[in-house]
Amino acid sequence: AEGPGAGCFAAVPDGHDIRVIAQSVHGRPDGLAPTIGLRGPAFNTAAGRAILSQMPDEALDGWLDSLQPKGATDFTVTDKRALKSEIMHVRKEGFAITAQEWRRGYHAAAVPLRRYDGATIAALCVAVWVEDSSVGSAAESHLPALTQEAEELRPQLP
Repeated sequence: AEGPGAGCFAAVPDGHDIRVIAQSVHGRPDGLAPTIGLRGPAFNTAAGRAILSQMPDEALDGWLDSLQPKGATDFTVTDKRALKSEIMHVRKEGFAITAQEWRRGYHAAAVPLRRYDGATIAALCVAVWVEDSSVGSAAESHLPALTQEAEELRPQLP
């Protein structure tokens, strides 16, 4: 992610959470790209939804059945039906966008990160602060670069 206040990270699934495995921050290192090893909820983050969207339907239904979503902000989707609909939309579009669902002011865009055989193993995510962009636009503007990077990494991932 380039530009002031933009951060990029890669995260892997970890139960009902995601775990950050790599990060890069330009501008303010104030939580846009969480510290390596940090866990965050999968259900209300772009990275989590990018990963969840690639799960088989039966596995996703089981995951949602055991989820106990709690609202982190006024924008957090906690209704499981609405959440599944959002995840299915991510599956159709090939990317996830969230706006202030994890933290106030935090907007993010993410794409699935696949290994050489097509299996999704992680997500690449760019996060921006709402004061740095109009709603969703700056995070969304990073999607072409995220998609390109994910495709370039694919043959390298075992």
